This record gives sequence, structure tokens and C-alpha cells, in this order.
Amino acid sequence: MLFSLIIPVWNVEKYLPACFNSLLQQSETDFEVIFVDDGSPDRSAEFIATQIASQRLANFHLLRQANAGAGAARNNGLAAAKGDYVLFVDSDDLLPADALANYKKAVESYPEAVVFYSNFYILASSVPAAPAVPVDPAIPANPTVPAVPADHAVPADQKIPRESTNPEGIKLQPFNLNLPLHQLRGEPQPLPLQAVAPWNKLISRAYLLKHPDIRFPRGLWYEDLEFCLRLQMYAPLWVALPDYNYIYRLRPESAMSSKRLERNRDILTILDRCRTAYAEADLSDKYRSELEAVTAYHGYLSVLTRLYRASADIAVATYEIPLYRNYKKINCPNYLHNSLLSWRQKLLGLLYDLRCGRLLRFFHLI
Repeated sequence: MLFSLIIPVWNVEKYLPACFNSLLQQSETDFEVIFVDDGSPDRSAEFIATQIASQRLANFHLLRQANAGAGAARNNGLAAAKGDYVLFVDSDDLLPADALANYKKAVESYPEAVVFYSNFYILASSVPAAPAVPVDPAIPANPTVPAVPADHAVPADQKIPRESTNPEGIKLQPFNLNLPLHQLRGEPQPLPLQAVAPWNKLISRAYLLKHPDIRFPRGLWYEDLEFCLRLQMYAPLWVALPDYNYIYRLRPESAMSSKRLERNRDILTILDRCRTAYAEADLSDKYRSELEAVTAYHGYLSVLTRLYRASADIAVATYEIPLYRNYKKINCPNYLHNSLLSWRQKLLGLLYDLRCGRLLRFFHLI
């Protein structure tokens, strides 16, 4: 078995058909799919079980667990995987039809690599002109639109410059990681700023078995960040691919409820855990710039942007925002001098430092 696709499932009944269909359309067939139902309250698991049985899909499997979060579901899926390489897929997203075929070519060309980074597309009813926290992605002039499942089909020969609208009016925007292509690398680099999600990486399962600490933490939000930082910690040999092998569905952000406010603080726990892991491995100095940039980006810039955009509640200004300002002051006071942050990120940080967040929100600049 070449590939194991691991898909945590929770309350995504309306998105599952498109995801499932994209897996069936893969031109490469040497793969298994492991769905892990995380105690979903809707009929997601029933849909998967019915499809597997009715279509006699011997390479599709459904595991069930009590609700423990996406991280635990991915870990359980990994434990059951048999493929040489693992790809984590979110159940509301899609794979272009040639995604696994592209990855197969990559692993045949670079058998010594253990991580393969891929560019991706963003699928949304409304894609912002710029990310809330800009990352300066370099988008190629005319990338070819990938093969997309029928419900979001785009003619295969159609070209798009920066974004395209399919027949249903949904934009498909390419996101390029702007990494040196087809180069084996094993060194400190700023990838977590742009690629903290597990779904744009094909990873050697043998490598993950060799490092059992590279797992998703249970019961915490932002578990993706810890997984990716731990993956980077051992400086694995990685290759950046020119292909767009994933379609990420950008879902509308819900209002920041009190529960979400509390869970939002998990990012600080994750960052503390990662810095501790790097220190215990005697890697803090080697990755000093990377850790500072990651802390500033995820523990200050991104979280303040979410807070300002999601709520005008007085509690946010009184309790939440000062919490992250203080965290930044203690853990990355000199982040404005970090070369791994773009000038746009530094400008945004400076404006937040000057207490201009509400003004930025008023003028819809964040």
C-alpha cells in the first residue's frame, strides 16, 4: 500500500459527499482511506458506512471513537494506517483528481525525502482580497486549474491567473507556498508560518513511527501547529512540489462565543509546549528565529486579528487582548526585527502595538 489517507469526521454531513467523490476520482489507485468518526452527532458516519457498503470499497475504512477531537482521531487513524506515506485530509475539503498521482511521481523521484510539501487551492464563497494576516504568497502567473469533483467542476484546460469562479460562483484561488522547488532540504526554515496545516504534506509513515512524539495533542485546539512544529524539529529531508494537490474549503467564521474565546487561548498552551519540546531537545538556539516568528505570528498577530474581527464585546478588549499583548511582551518582545516575518506582518504588528486594532476593524482593514 502506497498511501494512507486519514480523515477525521465530525458534524460534516453536508460536505462529505464532495470530499468522498473527490477520493473516488483519484487517478492513482494504490491507496486506502481511513475515516475516523469522532462521535459525530449528525449522520456523517452513516453516510460513510452506506457508501462503503453499497460501492464495495475494500480500501475505504470507517473507525469510530467517542468524541475526543480531530487530533485524537488523526492519531487513531495513523495507528491503523498501512501505507508507506500518510496524507491527512479534512472531511470538508477536496483532493484534485491527480493529487495522489502527483505525489506518487514525487516519491519515486525523491525516495530519500520524508516530507513532501504541496501548494493548494482555496475554495470559498467569498475569498478575501488579502489574508487577515498577510503571508505574501507568490502566486504563479497562470497555474492550471486542477481536476475538481463534479460539484465544483472547472474545465480542465481552463487557466486562471489569481482566482477563478466556477459555474456555481465559488472562487478557486491558488495559494503558493513560495518555497524552493524540487530541492532536498534538512535545515531550519520558516515553514510553520505558511504551512501549519497537516493536509498539505505527504509524510513518510516510517518516519512518524520512528518519532512517536510527532503526534497531535489531545483536547486542544490548534493541534495542527504543534504537530507541524514537532515534525520540523528533527529537520527531516523535505521536498517542495510545484503541484496544487489540495483544495481547502474556507468556511465562514462563526461569532466568537465565550466558549470559543476560552478555547482560543489554547494557542498559548500549544506554543509553550512546543518551546519546551525544542528546549528539551537542545534545539532552542538552532531554531531561535523560527520559534520567535511562530510565536509572534500565531500567538499575537493571528489571534488579535481573530479577536478584533469576531467580536466588539467589551470583555474581549478588557481581558482577552491584554492577555496576548502580555504574552508577546514576555516571549517575543523583539519580533519586529525578525527577518522571517514579512513587512506586512510587521506593519500589522506595529499597528496592534499602537492599539490601532479597533480602528483597523472599523475601516474593514482586518
